[in-house]
Amino acid sequence: MFRRQLQLAWGAVALLALSQGAVSWWAIQGAARKVEHGRVASDLLGGFQQLALTKQALREWLANALLTQSYEDSERLALLQRMQDTLRQLEQLAVQARGLDPQPGGLAARVHEERARSLQALGTSLTELDAATRRIVAGIGPDTGADTAASPGAASQAGGAPAGLTPGQAWDQTQDLLALSEGERLPALLAESAAREREAVAQKRTDADQSLQLLLLLALGATVFLSLVCAWLASHFGRALSAPLERLTLGVEALQRGDLSHRIDEVGRDEFARVAQRVNLMATELERHRAGEILSRQQLEALVSARTAELQQALDALQQMDGRRRQLFADIGHELRTPTTAIRGEAEIALRGSSKSALEYQDSLGRIADAARHLGGVIDDLLTLARAEADTLTLHRQPVQGAELLGQALRQVDALARERQVEVELQADTEDAPLLADPQRLRQLLVVVLDNAVRYSRPGGHILVTSGVQAGGEWRVCVADQGIGVAPADLPQVFERHFRSEAARRHRADGSGLGLSIGRLLAEAHGGRIALQSEEHVGTTVTLWLPLAEPDLIAPEGDLHGFADR
Repeated sequence: MFRRQLQLAWGAVALLALSQGAVSWWAIQGAARKVEHGRVASDLLGGFQQLALTKQALREWLANALLTQSYEDSERLALLQRMQDTLRQLEQLAVQARGLDPQPGGLAARVHEERARSLQALGTSLTELDAATRRIVAGIGPDTGADTAASPGAASQAGGAPAGLTPGQAWDQTQDLLALSEGERLPALLAESAAREREAVAQKRTDADQSLQLLLLLALGATVFLSLVCAWLASHFGRALSAPLERLTLGVEALQRGDLSHRIDEVGRDEFARVAQRVNLMATELERHRAGEILSRQQLEALVSARTAELQQALDALQQMDGRRRQLFADIGHELRTPTTAIRGEAEIALRGSSKSALEYQDSLGRIADAARHLGGVIDDLLTLARAEADTLTLHRQPVQGAELLGQALRQVDALARERQVEVELQADTEDAPLLADPQRLRQLLVVVLDNAVRYSRPGGHILVTSGVQAGGEWRVCVADQGIGVAPADLPQVFERHFRSEAARRHRADGSGLGLSIGRLLAEAHGGRIALQSEEHVGTTVTLWLPLAEPDLIAPEGDLHGFADR
């Protein structure tokens, strides 16, 4: 609404300004036309006065020629030519004056007619005056009919009046020519024309003064009117804008104070009402965001409390882990002490007493070798975990076949399986499984899984090993035993380092609880994953997934391209 009112107001002001300009232009044009009339009338007056002066100069020249009986005809011709030129200028000015009055009437028409008649009479008079003066200066009487002028200086050479005329007669003839023109007296005609033009000049000046006065009054009146209109518009819009601006100011101040419940009155349907509506909507949105922020802060506080509780649980778990680590150190001491004690005892027995047979020495050395292998396995497990914790576990990757490494691992645990009377069955597909892996570490991973399955199986148990390539580009190995299984409460911790359940301790007193944690570490290092499913007293299934090698990374000869060992 205010926008439309402002547009209408400024449009009206612009229209008034244009109207003022149009009226001023009309008045200026009228004044200019009146001034032009005055200038032409003044030039006409000057022309008639110039004719009178030139006629007087011609009279004086003739008088002097008759008195002195000598003359210069060039001066007469110059005076007559000057009168002709002045007459032509008067005729042009008369045409211009008539053109300035396109539809003359009344006094203006009479003035133009009298001016035309006077100019016509003056033209005839100048023609007659030219012929008569030539006859007079040539000394030719009026009855001879000759009209040719004597050569300049002829009269002066004669030394007297023109032939046939006495000086007095010549002067009287000249006076008649200068006084009459077509029955009118030339002096009176010139005086009348001058008086008429003088009156016209005065009239045009009066008209021009009146036009300029009218222009001044119009400009002053338009200026005053425009000033009053602008003052009224300023007062009107000042009153119209003060109230809504005050409401908006109060609303913004309330929002600045944080009072989001304040709402601005939405009075009317103008732009300020729409602004108030938008401000109210903004306040509502801010209030909603504030409520959301409070809720988020409460949720964050609850989340912090939950995370604090989780951290407390983690701390408790760390404390428990620390306790298990102490237990591990004790177990490691026991594990290391047992094989070392066995090695030392077997060596001392072999060295004591009398000489023994070669077979007895071989038995002692075999038991020492078994104890040393056990000791080496424990040491290898500890070194693997230590390197993993120090981030120095390095894999020397190369192209390998998964089935081939699985066969090597099965052969490695075959002796332990026969010793414990456990049957191991392999079901593998014939599809190749090309891998990029560290053969030693991958074999260690497979041995860990198979060794656990054998050691925690009962005598006469059965282990099923399956392998094959999956659709997702992975090689899958599954080891399912019929052993003691894992209790549901212990399943989340089976991959933790040093963890051994009570059932595992009862089934097998030795062991460090490092096997599965090392297996997960090696699986993740190869980019794979490992999972365990178990049911207590039924059996355990361990599944291993390893990514297949990209074909473009393996050359025909089996070399590895584009891969850096880590």
